[in-house]
Amino acid sequence: RLEFVNEELKSNPGIIYEKNAPDLYDLASLAYIYKRIKESEVIQEASHVVIDEAQDFGMTIYHSLKYCMSKCTFTIMGDVSQNINFDCGLQDWEELKKVMLPDRYDYFGLLRKSYRNTVEISTFATDILKHATFPIYPVEPIIRHGDDVECIEASDTESHRKAVLDCILSMREKEYETIAVICKDTQEAADVFDYMNEHTD
Repeated sequence: RLEFVNEELKSNPGIIYEKNAPDLYDLASLAYIYKRIKESEVIQEASHVVIDEAQDFGMTIYHSLKYCMSKCTFTIMGDVSQNINFDCGLQDWEELKKVMLPDRYDYFGLLRKSYRNTVEISTFATDILKHATFPIYPVEPIIRHGDDVECIEASDTESHRKAVLDCILSMREKEYETIAVICKDTQEAADVFDYMNEHTD
C-alpha cells in the first residue's frame, strides 16, 4: 500500500495521506480490490447511477465506480466552482470525462441557465470566479432582478456578527418572510444560530 501511495504522490503531490484515518477513498480502493480478487463474473448491481454534486469526489471514486460497475450507465452532475474539498475534489471535468465518458455515444453538456438567483447575484458571482485558477462556465440567469450585492467589511468575528444581525433586523423591518444566513460549516452555523437567538426576539 505504501508503495502505491508513494507512486501516486509523485504524480499528484497534493494528495493528503493519513495512515490511521480510513475514509471514503479507502472504501473505494477496497471495493476495487475486492472486485478484482473475488468476483470473476460481471455482477450488475444497477443499470443506471445518478451522481449529483460530482465535484466533491476525487478521481479515485470514479475509477473505482467505472471498474466495479462496468456495465452501468451514469448521469453525473456538478459544478467545479462549488467544490468544497479542494484537496481531493474535482477542479475541472477533463479527467472525469476521459474515465466516465470514453465512448462515442457518451455526452458532456453544460447547463448554463440559472433559475436560482437574480441577475445581480449571478453577475457578482461570475466576477469573483473570473479570478479562479480553474475553468469556469458562466451562467445565464433568467431575467429576474433584485437588489445589488452589498459587501460589508468586518475586522473581527464580533463586528462580522453584528453586521449580519443589522442586515437581518433591516430585512425583518421590510417584512421578509424568510431570511437565510449561509455559513461555512455546521459549527459556524451553530455559533451564528446561538448569537442570533440571543439578539433577536
